[in-house]
Amino acid sequence: MKILFAAAGFLAISAATAFSADLPVKTYTKAPVPIAFASWTGFYVGVNAGYSTQSNHVSLGGDPDTVVFLNDPTRTFGAFPFDTTTSGFLGGGQIGANYQVSPLWVLGIEADIQGGNVRARYSNISAVPVIDSGRPPPATFTTDNEYEKKLIYLGTVRGRVGWLVAPNLLLYATGGLAYGQVDTSAATNIFVTNSRFRDRSSINTGTNSETRVGWTAGLGGEWRFAGNWSVKGEYLYYDLGTTNVNAYFQGPLFGNPPIYTTFSSRMDGHIARVGLNYSFYSPAVVAKY
Repeated sequence: MKILFAAAGFLAISAATAFSADLPVKTYTKAPVPIAFASWTGFYVGVNAGYSTQSNHVSLGGDPDTVVFLNDPTRTFGAFPFDTTTSGFLGGGQIGANYQVSPLWVLGIEADIQGGNVRARYSNISAVPVIDSGRPPPATFTTDNEYEKKLIYLGTVRGRVGWLVAPNLLLYATGGLAYGQVDTSAATNIFVTNSRFRDRSSINTGTNSETRVGWTAGLGGEWRFAGNWSVKGEYLYYDLGTTNVNAYFQGPLFGNPPIYTTFSSRMDGHIARVGLNYSFYSPAVVAKY
């Protein structure tokens, strides 16, 4: 009997083993581990400083009587088109917000305002022989010209689109609205010498101050170097349009109403600057794949 039970048990185990060998085999793998990255999402405030420069061409127009008197359509009273350079330092602050949409992309908006000493100055002395077609004899105009253009302050409101080349290094393009106060002034002291108007002089002066609105665009990079602190480098081009100032001639040489010269130039420039930001970041983001 014992031999029969042992034989039956052996047969049962063999059958179970054979049956299990025919069943499909299940393979178990670990679930993917979510990837965590340091978030750029949040608000920030900061300061900036930089330098602005732009080469300008100042064109001239004015009262048609000016051209008639000089008998030369390319000239006005002692004032000629000229080139000058707008340059100087700017400094101010910014506030903004970022939203990290993925491990590689960051969207943001930033507003900043800065003031400084960005200006263009032009000064020269010239002697111009001209012919008064209606009233000879010929005359010589000796002029002392001065022109100044100043950017009192500049502000921008810009969007930013950034790409994370490393978790703590953001490269971005930016663009949007620009606005600023522009002051211009012009003065020309004219001395006329001939047999009729010997050593007679007149001065034309004019000033203008206005707030102008335009656009700006540029590129930059920002590096998170310690906790909530980051440093950035940025290039911006801004364009506030054309500025004009009318310089009116007054004095015994000219009648009433006085004639004038219009000085026109664009108020635009290039800015290279650095900045320091403190950010109120959101906690680290976990990306699920």
